[in-house]
Amino acid sequence: MKAVALVGGQGTRLRPLTFRTPKPLLPLVNRPLLEFVVERCKRNEISDLVLSTNYLPDLFRVALGDSLFGVEIEYIHELDALGTAGGVKNCEGAVDGTFYVFNGDVLTGLDLVRMLEFHRSKGAAVTLYLTPVEDPRAYGVVPLDDDGRVTAFIEKPSLADAPTNMINGGVYIIEPEILAEIPRDEPYSFERQLFPDLVAGGAPIYGYESDAYWIDIGTPEKYLQAHLDVLTGALQAEIPGEEITPGVWVAGGVEIDEGASVTAPAVIGDGTRVEAGARLEGPVSIGAGCVIGANTSITRSALADGVEIGRSCTIENALIGEASVVEQECTIAELAVVGPGASISEGNELRRGMRVWPDVEVGPSSIQF
Repeated sequence: MKAVALVGGQGTRLRPLTFRTPKPLLPLVNRPLLEFVVERCKRNEISDLVLSTNYLPDLFRVALGDSLFGVEIEYIHELDALGTAGGVKNCEGAVDGTFYVFNGDVLTGLDLVRMLEFHRSKGAAVTLYLTPVEDPRAYGVVPLDDDGRVTAFIEKPSLADAPTNMINGGVYIIEPEILAEIPRDEPYSFERQLFPDLVAGGAPIYGYESDAYWIDIGTPEKYLQAHLDVLTGALQAEIPGEEITPGVWVAGGVEIDEGASVTAPAVIGDGTRVEAGARLEGPVSIGAGCVIGANTSITRSALADGVEIGRSCTIENALIGEASVVEQECTIAELAVVGPGASISEGNELRRGMRVWPDVEVGPSSIQF
């Protein structure tokens, strides 16, 4: 089986982290997010993965190569953004037979083999993975008939008008003849154009309902939540490093002062130094080559590679981009995001979702937000 992963988006809602790194390559517990997708392909008998790229395309091959976990990887570039269906149409020459499509910013524990069995048993032209949400108002819901056939696509209904809480989970199984319905070299959407048109025309479009783990990593809140979910086991995945105590994974060359403490779940990347009195209170993800200063506290946060945190800082519920510096006695909290290469001088407080752009220098005690 083959699969196409749509990885061309700019990830604007995750800026400043995505100015230099495509969203599917952002680190998740010190692994590129897309590695989790490739790993799931391997576990679900998918031998070939086609990446539909647009934004910063060269970085994908550098990160993943031509093969990973025994899955062959092919790269097909969109010169202009073509939308979800248009991007798959652009990959038409690389697929044959029934194939999967993945949104590149979705993580799920879905059993793809069972979904394929369902697809074949129904004689479906397209099968959509449907996942339940508590509040469907921000999504498009997908009602089904008693046989599992899609009857409509309803965008962002009110709670009173929503006939179901099942939404499109961003995983599809598609028969190759459906590609003939997609125009070539122009933007075209699965969700807003192709699928509704197919349903209106009577095509056999089915929904496969599953309550497997699912998250759309589109915002800082969701991106941080994905770290916490992997660390706590809500999403089963390999965590890099040696598990030195239950729930604490440490890579080679890590130095943890005997006066520091690390509470599970936590992952610490290669060559990181944790100084005396520092407290890492899980769930936390610390990248490679970081320095955590004396008496600093970090909890419910993710730091990318090469981050330096000074002494007596508080980092809580925050995201810190690669090679950034946070000097002594700073607070980064409440979903604040520090972009790659930024420098936060001593005495600053960044809270309430504040974002610092890449390479910005914030002077001493300049921000109390």
